[in-house]
Amino acid sequence: MKFKVVLPTLLVAVLLFGYDFVTAIASLYVDDLESSRTVSFPYRGATFLACLLVLFVNLSNKVRINRDVAVIFVYEALLLLRFFIDFYCRADLFVDTAIRFRILMYLIPMAIIPMMTIVKCHMRIDTNKLLVFSYIFLAVSIFITYYNNDFFQTSDYERRESAFGIGTIGTGHLGLSGLLLSAYMIRNKKFNSLLKLGYFFIFVLSALIMLRSGSRGPLLSFIAVIAVVYVARTRRWLISALLIVLGYIFIDYIIDFVMRFIQDVSPYLYDRIENKQEEGQFMTRLPFYQAAWGEFLKNPLLGSSFAIILPTGECAYAHNVFLDSLMQWGVIGGILILYIYIKGVYHVIALLRNRDELSWLGLLLIQNMTGLLVSSSFCYSPVIPIIYVLLFMRHIETKNKIGYKLRSHEV
Repeated sequence: MKFKVVLPTLLVAVLLFGYDFVTAIASLYVDDLESSRTVSFPYRGATFLACLLVLFVNLSNKVRINRDVAVIFVYEALLLLRFFIDFYCRADLFVDTAIRFRILMYLIPMAIIPMMTIVKCHMRIDTNKLLVFSYIFLAVSIFITYYNNDFFQTSDYERRESAFGIGTIGTGHLGLSGLLLSAYMIRNKKFNSLLKLGYFFIFVLSALIMLRSGSRGPLLSFIAVIAVVYVARTRRWLISALLIVLGYIFIDYIIDFVMRFIQDVSPYLYDRIENKQEEGQFMTRLPFYQAAWGEFLKNPLLGSSFAIILPTGECAYAHNVFLDSLMQWGVIGGILILYIYIKGVYHVIALLRNRDELSWLGLLLIQNMTGLLVSSSFCYSPVIPIIYVLLFMRHIETKNKIGYKLRSHEV
């Protein structure tokens, strides 16, 4: 592979799973949050510089962007505009300087610059090697996470996280990503039996990490991915409806067995599902929902606040991407994020129906988009716009089996 192909391909793999890989390696030597900053800051800086290098090398490339890519750039630009309006122009808000820096880092070096880089270099990305690089990063992260943390090897009553810098929800999603990509490799790649055994090994470790993280968000994402795959694989809606009913009956029949299995593997997750250990996710997050909705009502057309500002100078998010968007840019923000979600799901279904070589990226997109419905915030999830831009840029001027064409404009 030539340098101009290797570098952007490896860069995208790093943008997807590099942080998990680096923190997993570093966790072998560092185990406290303060020391973790000596790892995360250099990693972020190196990634940013790599993006600038690839962008500079490919700056002269003439590329075409479509409406869907333009929309997500507009959405990111509006987030950045709201950030500067609220945190630098409004005298009635106080936000800690460290918090401002962190948000700005997520918006520009970790999202907008990588998006611009992918727009310029997308045709140089070797999709087969991208899958290989990504899976290597992910598999090593999964292996180290499991064997370097004794608590993942037991079913104690406790929430688990993989390493510093990655919370319990992130750990659960790391496991889910490993599960999805391992299943994809087993299903779609023709390798010898020994290699497939290795994929299955990572699949099992990933499932254990996902369950023992104690987070329900990854389970919801897993169900969403299965649903999208099912819709993509079937065209007869009457039969589909019948199968969904039969599937519900079957799940209802085996639910006790499933719950006993979860209880044995992760008692903490079992209690969270049963809502015995706490009031439930909705009740614990209801104040955030109410606060975000209140900010939206202050200015329904244009929104009123980048985040929920706490008296301590910290920022909180609504734990729901649509409420966040309504709070930030009112109806305009709500329409934009709804468009991004609809077109994203629609495009992933097209990829799966065509058995496209980038279908695995579509699975990751659905996983992360679903995660934003119950946790985190769009600005803290740069992997979503990165995958979104790559998928749409790679399929400009193509027509797929669900019958839509991506209109594009040269930049």
